[in-house]
Amino acid sequence: MRVGSRPEPQDSDDVQATELNVYGSPRIPGLSIGYFSRPIYFLNVSSVSELQVYNSDVYFPALNGAGLITIEVDEDRGNEDPTSTFSSAFSNLSEVYSINATGFDFNRFSGFDLEIYENLTMNDVSMGNKGIFGDGGRPADGLIIPSIRGTLTILEASDVPVSFTNLTTIGDDLVFANSSGCSLSFRALTEVSAIRMQNNTDTTLPGNMDRLELANSIHLNGYIDT
Repeated sequence: MRVGSRPEPQDSDDVQATELNVYGSPRIPGLSIGYFSRPIYFLNVSSVSELQVYNSDVYFPALNGAGLITIEVDEDRGNEDPTSTFSSAFSNLSEVYSINATGFDFNRFSGFDLEIYENLTMNDVSMGNKGIFGDGGRPADGLIIPSIRGTLTILEASDVPVSFTNLTTIGDDLVFANSSGCSLSFRALTEVSAIRMQNNTDTTLPGNMDRLELANSIHLNGYIDT
């Protein structure tokens, strides 16, 4: 299923309704949504194998499981209207295989444990879309990630307290790169396959990892204080 189109942003005058409600099959193999200026509500979708969202306000109140979720908020698109959030809400999502997000506020995810079976990738994280990191280093309300079975990747974070206070295990790698002015806290982390932190400025590495017991390899490039 495809809603909208990514290459050409939609003119807001083309849609007169204030919101769009979509009903259909509760299980969808694939869904792509692009450049809608009005909120879209998928009211009874409970699972989706692959979901792609580009610069659109979408809401999935019944979604509890997903395969790959890709969310992208373009910087230039978001700045057209300072009041526009272009955010996505997943109020009941509890399990997902992988998330790949750019410029997205993770506060829009569920208010309870989110199990990630493969990878979590976060790009372009700043104070405007810091999501799970909250204010002043405190975790944001609601979202808890106890484990990531694949790789956690954080790229191009800027002036954000990166805090995963409930994350205990990462099955593969922890990657933090190309970022500046961040503080890091993985205070519950006990096990990770490898840690790779490089090309970061004004950031103390590796951050709070007081409970770390096992890492097969650690590569740190920058200001190090252990």
